[in-house]
Amino acid sequence: FAVSCNGYAWYKGGVVPEQPGLKHDFLPEVVRLGHAREMRVMGYFCIGANTRWGQQHPDLSYGIPSAYHLPFTDAYLDDLAASIADALGKSRMDGFMIDWAWCPTDAVRKQATGGKWLEAEKKLYEQLLARPFPGEDRLTPDDHLAYQRKAIDRCWTRIRDAAKRANADCVIWLSCNNVRDP
Repeated sequence: FAVSCNGYAWYKGGVVPEQPGLKHDFLPEVVRLGHAREMRVMGYFCIGANTRWGQQHPDLSYGIPSAYHLPFTDAYLDDLAASIADALGKSRMDGFMIDWAWCPTDAVRKQATGGKWLEAEKKLYEQLLARPFPGEDRLTPDDHLAYQRKAIDRCWTRIRDAAKRANADCVIWLSCNNVRDP
């Protein structure tokens, strides 16, 4: 792990607080041991869920713990990019896997807000699609899909840019559990 879904780092002294109770500088230690055996060592980041972020920014989260509870707002992507660059620099890992690169689901919205979008996500919709949010009851499936695609593409760009600035040769591995999702 680099930063897992609970939002804490598996290394010490970074921009993200370390796992509570972490006794060893786990990630750099694993990287050092793997490199000593000429292995490529990868970390892990959970993208769409981060309990610590959700607790600190309840206005930017559909609640915790929850799958895909984070809209990819500027503030969240700034934090994510900083944590990726930091983990690459501090640990010297060769790359990382990203998981849960999904927008919040309608089921998560329904559970958290009765199906209403967060104000921050409405603003993100307007930012990405350059038009006002039409309202939950008038949001067409095509508009929703266009929003999700733009949000995920922007998230991917921020991840890639942060990673490649920190280590131009790093590998980014995307875990995708549903390759048929539009």
